[in-house]
Amino acid sequence: MAEKVYLVNPETGSRHRLNDCKPCPKPSSSLKFSSSPKYRNIDLPKTVDLSSKMTPVETQGDTAACVGNALAAAYEFLIKKKTGRDIDVSRLFIYYNGRLRDAVDEGIIEDSGCSIASAIEGLKEYGCCKEDWFPYDIRKINQRPPKNCYDDAVNFRITHGLALKPNLQEMKLCLAQGYPFVFGLKTFKSFSTAETNGGLVPVPEPDEDISLEHYHHAMLAVGYDDKLKKFIVKNSWGPNWVSCVR
Repeated sequence: MAEKVYLVNPETGSRHRLNDCKPCPKPSSSLKFSSSPKYRNIDLPKTVDLSSKMTPVETQGDTAACVGNALAAAYEFLIKKKTGRDIDVSRLFIYYNGRLRDAVDEGIIEDSGCSIASAIEGLKEYGCCKEDWFPYDIRKINQRPPKNCYDDAVNFRITHGLALKPNLQEMKLCLAQGYPFVFGLKTFKSFSTAETNGGLVPVPEPDEDISLEHYHHAMLAVGYDDKLKKFIVKNSWGPNWVSCVR
């Protein structure tokens, strides 16, 4: 079983699960955003904030399901954008199938995180059912969803994903066109300060890069602010942490 890793805030004593966003075990099959019809060179606004159009912030709890939470948030945004309705989709369904795709050669499903690319492939192959069909019960974190969940989910498969380059212009273009994106990042010790400073994650100090081991975490980018030189993101550590890290 994979060792659990946490980000601990020394001021509050709170801790949140990390090391849950894995690198993809094989090359992603997603189309490149820069080569898709959605890529258009436009005059970028100074700020974009899609957070008001998001569904409520979730809590992943003591699980490594950050990728499932982030992709569920993105999927719910797209549903709300199209229908105007808040629909709660199953985060555990997405997380299970992401791990299933990651573990094709190993056949082992455990609560150790998954890759963003594999979770997207899972949405393409299996779709996603509603939360009511497969609720977020961490006691069932490693259980395969029942057949009726797959029967329902197949009607809600995505057609494709788009891969962004780690390029400032491209990421801002995506957001300016009204699309949030899921991303993974290394967390530094200073990441924990966002809990008590209003949600601001500072640029890491040079010595932070060598001071400790860094672990990965996935979130959803929902905007940016040129004046603050920050991205706005939706996390999955509950509304009492921060709703949007800036």
